[in-house]
Amino acid sequence: MQQPFKIIAHRGASYEAPENTMAAIRLAWQKQADAVEVDVHLSKDGQVVVIHDAHTRRTVGLNKDVRKQTFAELQQLDAGSWKDTRWQNERIPSLHRVLDSIPPGRNLFIEIKGGPACLPAVQADLHRAGVSLKNITIMDFNFDGVRQARELFPHCNILWLLSLSVFTRNYSNLLRRAADAGIDGLNFDRRMSIDQNRVDLCRKAGLTCYVWTVNNIDEAHRFRSMGISGITTDRPGWMREQLQKKSFNG
Repeated sequence: MQQPFKIIAHRGASYEAPENTMAAIRLAWQKQADAVEVDVHLSKDGQVVVIHDAHTRRTVGLNKDVRKQTFAELQQLDAGSWKDTRWQNERIPSLHRVLDSIPPGRNLFIEIKGGPACLPAVQADLHRAGVSLKNITIMDFNFDGVRQARELFPHCNILWLLSLSVFTRNYSNLLRRAADAGIDGLNFDRRMSIDQNRVDLCRKAGLTCYVWTVNNIDEAHRFRSMGISGITTDRPGWMREQLQKKSFNG
């Protein structure tokens, strides 16, 4: 049976609030996102922290290497003012705090940015939080990282994030590698040449299909019509409203 189409908030509701902060994540839940996607790195003292880049320059304004800062040091940084002064003093959250925010029945997509070294710490956070692992998705662009995640997280959903360079290679071989690794699905860049045949082949191989990052309603409607399992978007509330209008108006 085809699963309901998921609207996944990209780094939280990042169109309105500063990405990968609790403000963006809480806003995404309020806007009824089916899931939130976050990016994780390890701090110097082994804490799983939620930030996209390996450095803090873009979202903080100070060029700090995340791996060389303790979590306490990262907590001193303002990760909100770059977006708007009303978000001043938003902090870089821990994964554990994000896990505690998940409402019943919602999902969290965790993109591993800090390499395979992150995986045991993510596993420990999931264990401490006591969340339902069937509501957790682990993703990585690195295929070896995906394979390690499959072994370490047998009860989580595992997705291979695809870059344009990987996608341009032999598609049948790509599907075979994914299926042989026992992962659950693929997450395509929206800029890839995704057509009905590619989606059908993916599903025939036993893999689910997702697309990132979609902020155009016509694109979203097309992907939904193809049988894509869900899209990541910066505007989860707006996207849901627009898709509902599309369905109503035919």
